[in-house]
Amino acid sequence: MQQDFLKPRLIGGRFEEHSLPLDVLKDWSAFEELVIEIAKDIYLKENKERKRAPRGFTDEFSLHLTAVEPGSAIPVLKRYFSGENLPFSDHFDRALALVQAAIIAVNVGQAVPVEFPREYLGYFNRFGSSLREGERVEWNVAGSSQAVVYDRSTRKKLVLTGAKSYQAAADLRGWITEVNAEKNSYTIKLIGGPKLLGGYPRELANHVLVALSEFQREKFQSCKVLVRGLTDYDLNDQALRVAETQHLEMLDPNDVTARCEELAQLKDGWLDGEGKAPSREGLASLQKAWGATSAESLPLPFIYPTPEGGIQMEWCLGDWEISAEVELDHLTAELLAINVTTRASKADVADLSVPEGWAKMACFVTQLEASA
Repeated sequence: MQQDFLKPRLIGGRFEEHSLPLDVLKDWSAFEELVIEIAKDIYLKENKERKRAPRGFTDEFSLHLTAVEPGSAIPVLKRYFSGENLPFSDHFDRALALVQAAIIAVNVGQAVPVEFPREYLGYFNRFGSSLREGERVEWNVAGSSQAVVYDRSTRKKLVLTGAKSYQAAADLRGWITEVNAEKNSYTIKLIGGPKLLGGYPRELANHVLVALSEFQREKFQSCKVLVRGLTDYDLNDQALRVAETQHLEMLDPNDVTARCEELAQLKDGWLDGEGKAPSREGLASLQKAWGATSAESLPLPFIYPTPEGGIQMEWCLGDWEISAEVELDHLTAELLAINVTTRASKADVADLSVPEGWAKMACFVTQLEASA
């Protein structure tokens, strides 16, 4: 038998095609475990003569993803059980209600309900661990006008109610400076940040060792890596360690995001006492805009700071020297191309705050690349 359980709505760019990335599915596995554990806790508090839940208590509660409905992405979660009725149905309904109450409470600045067992707050480290900035989960509460809204901020508040650190999905860029092959661990020196210890699965051992070899050969030159996984953070959002490494790859020397992180470390006076530092907010906007575009056809540029506080992207394609001077406050780019042989030139402007602007710049560059 099956019964409707929940229809959460996942909101964010990754869900707009009415599909679910596979890494999201493990979040709902953790959600299922959380509901089960709280249901067991409710039962045991009401049956103090028992030391454990009845046999088969958890076997009769199983969540299945049966469909993904349109409207951003709405996974349909049904609970499956044998027989005509779900044993202990009330316990699982009350457990869901308690999870919902905890989420709603922290979102309005209130304390987690005292009925919520504090030892299970750690499950929120896993539920929602795949959520990225700007993504959230919403669902309606039966019989109430209130909706549950769950995002990275909500998750952090819940975890820190019962702990001094929390985990979050993160993309870290830097250099692998040390490896302990016996312990399957490594040290990553973050761009503009501290050194963090991380562990790696055996499947990534070769990638880690190659990254270390490149660092030993290049030393902070073109050997940066991207580490994607779960990172532990303290109460002040300072990274403590890489709790789980899911992906590691060598970055192109001209990787735009890594270069922006490097430029964000500049301070005013970087050019012999002069030179305005690019704003971190502007660089973050540029990274976000770059990541939101499908600019595969655009060659990776060299990127340099300008004395005025902007950045300049440069390409050298055959006889053409191409530049895009970007004003970071509004993400406007002045495009200029000069043929060093014929002295012919071309110029244009592009608004990089919208995808069409990136397409325009890509066309400007690639047409010259084709003629080179």
